[in-house]
This record gives sequence, structure tokens and C-alpha cells, in this order.
Amino acid sequence: MMKEYSEFFNLVSKNDSVTRTKILNYFKNYNFKIATEENQKIIFENKSTWLNSYKMNFLSLPSKITVHFLEQQKVQIHYQVIDAGFGALTPIAFTKQYQDFIRNLDNYIHKNESFQLKNATLIKSAKIKWLKNTSLLLIALALGFVLASILKKQLVNSWVISLVIMGTVLISEKALNAYHVSKNKV
Repeated sequence: MMKEYSEFFNLVSKNDSVTRTKILNYFKNYNFKIATEENQKIIFENKSTWLNSYKMNFLSLPSKITVHFLEQQKVQIHYQVIDAGFGALTPIAFTKQYQDFIRNLDNYIHKNESFQLKNATLIKSAKIKWLKNTSLLLIALALGFVLASILKKQLVNSWVISLVIMGTVLISEKALNAYHVSKNKV
């Protein structure tokens, strides 16, 4: 099973209406829905749809973002992707994109920087990463077929050949996700 993404971010910011409004606008801009809104906490959610993998947008994965307004001008954000990812790719692969997404929020709050273009670039980089990883899995599938055709000459059992093809892809998927998890320790 693939590892889910979960990370805490601490921002220094006032617990005032301007900060709260900016946070609300930021997440609503990316179709996060408010699940809970209290004085000291807002929970945003993004529900699963069958188009999530098709969109290849790391922000469209089913997520839960909890924003806590703490004392001493601190805001803590807990970002959880509550899904296994885009088909065969773990959401851990997009750790840098999630971190930059929250960094762009911080810059929006403190410096009033525009975030749309920066986040569009993040989404594009995630799509490229997804396509590269999918290409690697397709190469593994092709290698599985080559190996199976070699074995077909040696073996008559078609179920063994199917097992070789599926095994090659599954091992490649596990190795690819293990690489992303080890590279992006959260």
C-alpha cells in the first residue's frame, strides 16, 4: 500500500480577520470546501472524484487541511492527502509541491504576493512528474512483455506469462514509490 502525505506547517501570523480572509480565499480558489469553521480552527476538505487521476493536479487529490489559529501570532496548518495518489504514484512524490503551495500562502498573507501564477507552475511541474513516472511504469510493462515473450518459448503455461508481466509492473511500481518515500521523508 502506498504511503499517504501528511505534514505540519507553522506560520507566524496574526489571528485577525485579514489573515483569516486570505486563508479562506486561498483554499477556496483551489476548490477546497470548508468542512468546519470555528473561532480557532478551519478545516478544508477536497473530496474524491473519478476525474482526480485524469486531472493530474496534486491539489485535486482527496485532502484534509486543518488550520489552527494559535496564541502568540502562530498559525499551524496540517495538510493531509487522504488518498493513495494518482493511480500508481504516491502523493509523497509531490512533497515539494505541497510545501511550495503552503509557502505561497505564507507569502500571500505576509507580502500580499500574487499566488496564481506560482501555483499554476506547481501544478504543471506535478503533471510533468506524474507523466515521467507513468512513462517509467509503461517501460516496465514493455520489459515485462519482452521477458514474457522470451519465457513463452520456454514455457507453455499462459498464466505464468501473465504473472511475469504483472509482477514486473508491480515490482516497478513498489520500487518507484519506495524511491519517492525515501527521497521525501516527511
